[in-house]
Amino acid sequence: VLGAPLLDISRRVNSMFDRGLLGMTLHPDFPSAPYLYVAYTYEPPEAAGYSQEGSRTARISRFTVSGNSAKPSSELVLVGAGGTFDTIGSPDMHDTRPWSCEADDRTPYPDCMPADGMAHTIGMVAFGPDGALYAANGDGVVDFSG
Repeated sequence: VLGAPLLDISRRVNSMFDRGLLGMTLHPDFPSAPYLYVAYTYEPPEAAGYSQEGSRTARISRFTVSGNSAKPSSELVLVGAGGTFDTIGSPDMHDTRPWSCEADDRTPYPDCMPADGMAHTIGMVAFGPDGALYAANGDGVVDFSG
């Protein structure tokens, strides 16, 4: 067990309810390919002051591991780079319009994964036997109103 975390991106992660950093895997050729892959609900810095329960977006990112740590600055967003504060539908409320990753005319924003609900968001990441990286993502919305 390391005395310090391998990676600390807690300031970028929205961990309200079932959100958070929910998937993590090393490259199959680690340490020759020194990469850590993570799936998480993104908390953009511009969301400070808004409810943590509000709509957000999700990301799948790669970090470079060096020694016993992976620097947050090494992040390469593989999926979800289009999920920024400007593409969040309702930063103070969840499960409500306007939806994240969707323009006013309902055109989807490219490379954006909504996490409008507090559950059913990003999930696991894993490499398959074919060497491809696979990820699981929910529908991003949970309507508790029935």
